Amino acid sequence: MSWQQYVDSQIIGAGFMYGGIFGHNGAKWASSPGFAIAPQEAQSLAQFLGSSKYKHLKALYEKGLTLCGQKYAVSVVELIDENGWPPVVVASCKDTDKRTQKAVVIW
Repeated sequence: MSWQQYVDSQIIGAGFMYGGIFGHNGAKWASSPGFAIAPQEAQSLAQFLGSSKYKHLKALYEKGLTLCGQKYAVSVVELIDENGWPPVVVASCKDTDKRTQKAVVIW
């Protein structure tokens, strides 16, 4: 299964509106149509979540994150737990209609 097939079947097929897989350097491996995350946005997120002992985590809470040009306030960060689950970031923002939109990032 290619990365694109994985995005299509496992992320979009699970009911998410958008999704993608990006490298540590921000390079896009696969993404859903309309998910236009910039390489620097993906690279910045990788820096936050991939650093040793999550030393950039405080900045993630303070500055939020930007995905597809939209600024999100970070509300939850779960680190790897005792069961081996990966780090998860939950962030939200207000769209132009003042509705809350959420982003879930799984590292």
